[in-house]
Order: sequence, then structure tokens, then C-alpha cells
Amino acid sequence: MRDAFSDLEPEVAWRAEYLLDILRYYGVPARITDTRRSSVDQFRLYLRGRVTQGPIVTRARPGSSLHEVGRAFDITFLGPGYHAPERWWQFAGAVGRYLGLRWGGDFRSFRDRPHFER
Repeated sequence: MRDAFSDLEPEVAWRAEYLLDILRYYGVPARITDTRRSSVDQFRLYLRGRVTQGPIVTRARPGSSLHEVGRAFDITFLGPGYHAPERWWQFAGAVGRYLGLRWGGDFRSFRDRPHFER
């Protein structure tokens, strides 16, 4: 898990770690699934659902994602994964906001509940 945090900018890393600690304290087991990614990886994700099979997972084109500069991360929940109860997502979003993060669940054009950024 330390490796995931080391891929993030320091001001984002401590917030990510604290977010997970708070969620776990309240019985909501979570983990980081994605942090910094290359422009090539961002492009692959951008193509998903447009050129390759699968659902669209991002609207961020290469060069426009905060993942590419270590200022964003994604989470999931242990057990139910992305199919966790809505209250878990809302709680994670509230904790993230409290920690000064922007939560993808608040995005208007493309809700991205696993996503946090600063």
C-alpha cells in the first residue's frame, strides 16, 4: 500500500492515507486502486467504451487528467467493490471533501464515485 501513496504528490498522499484510515475506522474497508498513470495509460482508459470494449470510464483525454501528475487517486471497497452500498460512496465523498479533496461523485457531467483529486 505504501507504493500507492508514494506515487502521489505529498499533499494528496497524506489525504488519501487519512481518507482510508477514517473509512476503516468507521467499518468501511477501502483501498486505492489507481494513482499516477502515464499519458499512454490515460489514453488507453479514454479509448475504453469508445474504441475498445467496455464502458466509458473517463472523460479526461491524455494531458488533462490529474492522475498523470500524481494529484488524483481512485478507491474501491473491499468485498462489494464498486457495487458497494450508496451510503459508503456518500460517506467516502463527505470524508474526502472534509479533507480538502474534490470528489468525482460530485462531478455534474460524468459521475466518477471512485475518483478523488486535489
